[in-house]
Formats: sequence, structure tokens, C-alpha cells
Amino acid sequence: MTFNILPHRYGRRVPNRRVVVPLVAAMAVGASLALVAAPADAAPLPDNMQKFANCPVNDPTVATCIYIETTESKLAVGSIDLDSDSPIVMQFGVRYDPATNEPTTVAPINGAPVFEAEPIEIPGGLLGIPGSEVGPLAAYALPEIVGLPKVNVNAVGQQQGTALSIDLKAKVMNPFTDALTALGTKCHIGNDSDPMELRLTTGTTSPPAPNQPISGDRGTATTAGQAPGGLLIQDVKAVDNSYRAPGAHDCGLTGALNGVINLKGDLPSAAGKNSAELTANVYTMAAVLLRNKLNAAVDQVTDGDF
Repeated sequence: MTFNILPHRYGRRVPNRRVVVPLVAAMAVGASLALVAAPADAAPLPDNMQKFANCPVNDPTVATCIYIETTESKLAVGSIDLDSDSPIVMQFGVRYDPATNEPTTVAPINGAPVFEAEPIEIPGGLLGIPGSEVGPLAAYALPEIVGLPKVNVNAVGQQQGTALSIDLKAKVMNPFTDALTALGTKCHIGNDSDPMELRLTTGTTSPPAPNQPISGDRGTATTAGQAPGGLLIQDVKAVDNSYRAPGAHDCGLTGALNGVINLKGDLPSAAGKNSAELTANVYTMAAVLLRNKLNAAVDQVTDGDF
């Protein structure tokens, strides 16, 4: 089953031409310039389009808006299990190569994050001892993205190939006493040049040993409750258990505690010993619809409807 997320073409209403006094005309020109330059969230959007308010529709090459929100995430990094039902949100636009139809991710242009997650408690805390994860001994891992995600919604529907590519690092922290701990504020598992490279599929993996194949789920596609041109794919399960987990970086003064984190987390961890599972709802929208909302607002001003 293939989901076609290339946008349709929509006509643009031609505004009525009216004779206005010079002052009102100047106000209209200024207002319309401001609206054209504004991000999507400057335009009034209906509730079923609000998730796409940060989509970079001012880039005319952006064809599709994507909003992904997880309902559950499981990340096994070495011997560290990071499980959470707090949402991870990814939002961005997608342009397509005219010749190959290959997608390229475009980040929000209004300062909104492309990837947003909450800290996940590390079982056993800093000592790795069950029951000790309280106060200054508690430890959390905050997933952070390196670069931009890449999505292929058609691969979600076909249950083959990579549906979502994300490179991650994880900040090891105590959100209550982080500045006071010996780890410092820059301690990470992985870094920008050595991330965890997740290549998630809704199909079945082929990992190196000792991991065994695991399967995802393409979810259920529906247009119910979505704006025209919008699609919701519910309960998508994307999995990968073939990636390598890097070691610790910048933990403690001049990295003096990297070895402690590595020892307690069995890091670095070779491919075949780690796994990731994300269950999410994936929303897509034709970017032209958001542009039309901006154009409609401009038309309203230039028509003299104040």
C-alpha cells in the first residue's frame, strides 16, 4: 500500500479590485508584505491544521508538511534501557527532487525545534544500582538530534526500506543538580561527529548477531478529522536493531568520567546489541494549503476587509 503525499494543486482566488484612498492602500500594502514574510503560525489556522503552524511554507519548494508525535519510545543503548511514554515531536517540511522524487528535509524557519523530547530517567541512576536513582544520584538521558531527520512516508505504507532516519546523541544529566554534578553540563553518549544512526523501518529488520529480526507496523491511514489534503497515519511502529551505540563524550573535567559512563553502560556497543522502537502518529499536509491560508489573509487585506 502506497501513500501519495505529493500535494495537489489548488487554485488561488483573484481578489476584487477596489478603489481605495491612498492611506488605506498604503496600509494594505504594508500589511500584505508582512503577511507574506511571516511564518505559517502568523496566519489563522483551523484546529485541524494547527500542528503544521511551524512548517516552512515560505520556502516555495516545500511540498509537504510533516508532524510526528510518538506515543511510546524504547531505546536500548548498551545496557541502558531508555523507555518513555512522553512524546517526542518532530516537525519539518519536505521538498522533492523534480527528477528523482527524492525527499529532502527543510527545518522550520521561525525558530521552532525540528526535534523535541523530554529527559528519560536512567534506571539505577549515576551508580547503576537499582533503587539509588534519587536526588543527586539520579541520572537522565535527554535525546538530542544531530542534523535533520529524513522521512519517507511511502516506505511507511509499503513496510519496506527506511521510513525514518535520525541521528541521535543523548545528554546524560541530572536536571535538578546538573550544574553541580561531577559530570558537568556537556556529558553525552555520542556527539555530533559520532551519533547513534537510527534507520527505522515499519518492516522487518535484518540485524547482525546476537540481535534477532524484529518487525514494525505501518499503522492505519485515515483522513478523518483532517483538513482537505491532510493525512494521519495512526500507531506507526518504526524499529531498528542494527545500529552501533557510541561511547561517552565530555563527561567530567576534560572527559575524565567518560570511562565511568562507558563501564556502567557497556559502551561503546557494537551493532547487533542495541535496539530502538518508536510508536507514533504521523501527520502530513500539502504545504500549498498553508500557503493558501496566508494568501487568503493577504486577499482579505487588499480587498479592504479591515
